[in-house]
Amino acid sequence: MVGARNLSTFLDRIREFLLDLGEIFFLPDGIYFYCKSRNLSSKILIFEWLEGGKSTTTKYLTGPMLISELTSILYRFLRFNRSLQRYFQALDERIRDIISKEINIQVLDYMRYVKFFITMLRKWFNVDISREVSLSELGIRKGGLESVLKYIREEKTKAFALIQRWNLLKFLVPPEGKMRVLNENGFFEYSVRSVPPNKLVVFADSKRFVVSLQKVLGWLLFLVARNLELERVRYLMHIEKRLEEGFISKDQLLIILTKELVERGRIAIPVSVAGVRTFVGLRLVGKTVYAYINTGEYVVREILGPHKGLYVYFPPVDICVELRAKNLPDGNFVVYPAEVPVVIDEYLHPSVRERVGKRQVCLGKDGDFVGKLVLAAKEIAEKKKAKVRIIGGFTVISTEHALAEILRKAFTVVRYGYRPGMTPYRSAAACAGVAGVRIISDKRELEELKKRGVEIVE
Repeated sequence: MVGARNLSTFLDRIREFLLDLGEIFFLPDGIYFYCKSRNLSSKILIFEWLEGGKSTTTKYLTGPMLISELTSILYRFLRFNRSLQRYFQALDERIRDIISKEINIQVLDYMRYVKFFITMLRKWFNVDISREVSLSELGIRKGGLESVLKYIREEKTKAFALIQRWNLLKFLVPPEGKMRVLNENGFFEYSVRSVPPNKLVVFADSKRFVVSLQKVLGWLLFLVARNLELERVRYLMHIEKRLEEGFISKDQLLIILTKELVERGRIAIPVSVAGVRTFVGLRLVGKTVYAYINTGEYVVREILGPHKGLYVYFPPVDICVELRAKNLPDGNFVVYPAEVPVVIDEYLHPSVRERVGKRQVCLGKDGDFVGKLVLAAKEIAEKKKAKVRIIGGFTVISTEHALAEILRKAFTVVRYGYRPGMTPYRSAAACAGVAGVRIISDKRELEELKKRGVEIVE
């Protein structure tokens, strides 16, 4: 992915970058840089002549940095990440050409959230997802899918070939007992002897020319390009895995729900919580994915202020939890709840501070428990823990488990938490007039709501 006409420009930019750093010292454990302060140094070089053993110069070095870390810095410096984004766009267009305009990288990218959501429904809400979504909605040609998979595998093969060809680290890393130095005059090697704890005796008259600076710049450029190919392979692996899971496997519901999420910004599946029929789902707002549980409509009896004893009607609202996804090096991924519950729609409730915006839901005494659930989910996702124990010995065994508990707790607190002894932001009656919240002053209306199955929370 490195064009020949850009080669000279890239080499000039790498030269400018490296020479600005001064001499670079290559040792078997990594790269070191010149440092003026002995206190900040991690290695001390003492240059001696083999004949006579006299010390000539002392230099202080800081490090080590892995060569892969240096090439990662050069990767960003040369803006190879932009080249990768252009490649992703081209891949998206290629997939569209092969399948249809309905399926693109955006759909594939959000599949992981939907897969996570489906797993949570099956395991923690006991929902048979196949009964809720019709397979007849799937309008994807199998032949087109196989063509996309073939194209992606061919791209992976090309990238792997380049990765193997450009593994030039062996030319930069010196063998034990040697040190290499890169400067404007070229790449040189010295014999060294280690003196614990942090000194190296460098035999000055063992200096040997290895290759020119230009040659090393070329090696580094190929290593930077190799990083780009590694990122390309990782991304292709994710796309391939999502295609196989979403289309080729029997569970084709995954692609149906993902398409609905991307096109409509929302999916919803009926569930039962605390004996109440409601629904949970996913929402896509910009590029942020939220899991949510809907409160359903309900009525509470006022316990505060001049309206005490009257009934206040609350229309349905989504209680949302932001989700995050993290790609793993093996081509898999993890999805986990990343924050405590919020309300993102216009709405007013005793446990919500403001009328609009993204507002955290006050969960009272349960707030600490929910916060610990969020932290436990992050630990399981990022540190690959099998389980995490939190308050009261409660054990979280998966990120799906954590999300299910967060949604259930938020539903229960918002719907049933308005009780004597609480300290709300405002009374229930004070919410009237916003987004359908209203005081019910007519008993006949209250009876009609009961007949319709709306719960009256006394």
